Amino acid sequence: MWGAIGAYLANWFTSASESRQRIAEAKTTAIIKQDLSGMANRGVKDYLLLIVTSFPFVLAFVPEHAQTVTEGFEALKTVPEYYWYGLALVYADTFGLRQLLLDEIARRRGGIK
Repeated sequence: MWGAIGAYLANWFTSASESRQRIAEAKTTAIIKQDLSGMANRGVKDYLLLIVTSFPFVLAFVPEHAQTVTEGFEALKTVPEYYWYGLALVYADTFGLRQLLLDEIARRRGGIK
């Protein structure tokens, strides 16, 4: 009788462990699918935004344009702070960081572990 109870408990613990493992695998698979979906949906605007953002950095190394780039960055120092926050939101949304930010906010509030 004790052998049957022991076998039942061992089977129950094994089942519970396998269930937890399957749940963890399903969560990982869902995260991977979400990432792949995000990469597949990248559009022209994403690449255009990347080029526009990188362009001043490249021009800073071209002697004829280095002064212009420096003056441009000096002019950006006068831009209001709210504009930078808005621009950051546009970039976060465009490059798929919105979900990352939402997950971090939810985690800090205790919703995601």
